[in-house]
Amino acid sequence: MAAIGAAREPGCFLDRLIGKYGDFVKYRGVVGFHLVNHPALVRQVLRETHRQFDKDSAIYRRFKNAFGDGLVTAEGERWKKRRKLLQPVFKSSAIRHFFDLMLNAATATADKWAERCSKGEVFDVADEMDHLALTVAGRSFFGQAFDDGSEDIRRWTDVINRYCALPPLSIISNPKVPTPMNLRLRGVMGEYDQFLGTLIRERTDG
Repeated sequence: MAAIGAAREPGCFLDRLIGKYGDFVKYRGVVGFHLVNHPALVRQVLRETHRQFDKDSAIYRRFKNAFGDGLVTAEGERWKKRRKLLQPVFKSSAIRHFFDLMLNAATATADKWAERCSKGEVFDVADEMDHLALTVAGRSFFGQAFDDGSEDIRRWTDVINRYCALPPLSIISNPKVPTPMNLRLRGVMGEYDQFLGTLIRERTDG
C-alpha cells in the first residue's frame, strides 16, 4: 500500500514520512531511499560530504534514459566540463537580463488566476507553477521559438516528467522494453530532437 501511495502522490507520501520520522529518513521498500529534508542536512550532503555520493542509482539511470549524459546525470570531470560551458548562464548579470521576462510571465499567470478565480474555477496550482517555470525557462533558452512551439514543448515535458516519476523498477526502467510509457518517451524525444535540430540550424544559418 505504501508503494502505491508513493507512486500516486509522492509529495504527500514524503510529507507523511517527514511528519512521522523527522528530517532524515531511511526508507526501505520496493524502492529504498534516504530522505534529507532539513536545510542544514542538505548543505552537509551537497557541500561537505558530496564526494561520498554518486549518481549510480535506479532513479538517475531513469533520468539518463530521458536526458542522456548531460549536466543532470554527469559526474566528476564530465560534470565539471559541462558546468563550465554553462557557467555564463548562471552569472548574476545574465539572470538580470531575464528579469523582465520572468516578471511578465509571473504577472500574466497571476492575472489568469485572478480571472479564473472570479469565475469560480478550480485548477491545480502545482500544474500551473510547472507551466510558469517551463515558460520562463523556455523563453530564456529558446526565445520566440518557445512561444511558437509551446504546446508541443509542454506535451513533451509532461511525458518526460511522468516517465521520470514512475517507480524505478528494472523491468519498466529499461528503455528497450516496449511499455506504453517507454514508447511515448521515444516518440516525444524524437520530436524534441527534431525541434532542437531545426532551432540550431536556424540560429547557425542566421
